[in-house]
Amino acid sequence: MCYSDLDLLHGGYSFARFPVVPGHEMAGVAEAVGTGVTEPAVGTAGTPST
Repeated sequence: MCYSDLDLLHGGYSFARFPVVPGHEMAGVAEAVGTGVTEPAVGTAGTPST
């Protein structure tokens, strides 16, 4: 949780409407990649390094 999440909770973003999933850190598993993409490989789990 970060300050942006707390600001959202307290009404700091007028464009946000509940229900909403707060947070900007991404996580997941790569299910597909585009042509010429070398990483992350399909099946890679985690968060981006940049």
